[in-house]
Amino acid sequence: MIRWDHGLVDETAGIDEGDVIYLLQHLLLPEDYGVWQRVDYDNSGTFDESDVIYLLQHLLLPEACPL
Repeated sequence: MIRWDHGLVDETAGIDEGDVIYLLQHLLLPEDYGVWQRVDYDNSGTFDESDVIYLLQHLLLPEACPL
């Protein structure tokens, strides 16, 4: 699960594609894939698909899309 101090969404170290997949699963099945930290990456005030896209953009261009 998410550990805010490390910026992790899944159980692996670092931010990777698994985190993006986990957040997609959370969107579809929030009861089964809980999150316990702020995941509103695009600062829109809600967590939705755009946050998952932003996290993916961060993986590709971390300087342009900081967390």
